[in-house]
Amino acid sequence: MLRGTLVDQLITKVGDTFTMQMHRLGDDYLMINHVVEFEPGRRISWQPAPGDTSRAKGNEPANVGIPAGYSWGYTLTPEDGNTTVVTETFDFSALPEDLRRTLRDGGAWIHGSNSVLQSMNDSLELLERISVRQEH
Repeated sequence: MLRGTLVDQLITKVGDTFTMQMHRLGDDYLMINHVVEFEPGRRISWQPAPGDTSRAKGNEPANVGIPAGYSWGYTLTPEDGNTTVVTETFDFSALPEDLRRTLRDGGAWIHGSNSVLQSMNDSLELLERISVRQEH
C-alpha cells in the first residue's frame, strides 16, 4: 500500500524517477519507479525497482534500483465534461512464466488485502501533487 513519496519531485518526461514509500504485509519499504510512458494529464506508466535491500533480488545492494521487469500505469480518458475514465494497467508480460504463475496473472495484487481502488486513488493523488507543480 502506498504511504507517500520520499521526495516530491516533478515528473516531466520518460526516464524520470520517483520514489514511493510502501507498506505491505507488515513491512515498510521503498520502491524507485522509472517512468516509461508519460503524456501530461493523460498517461503515466513506470517500472518499479526495489529502493532498499529488503526488496532487492537476493537482498543484494547491487540490485537496488534495477527494475523488476513489469510496469504499472494509469491512462485518463475524458468521457464528457464531468467524467474521466481511469484505466489502471499492470504489464508483466516480460516476466518468466513461473513468476507470472506465482503472481497468479496479477491476481496477487488484485485480490490482495489492499483495496485496488484505494491504491489507485492514493497513487493518483500522489501523481497529481507531483504534476501540479508543473502548472505553476
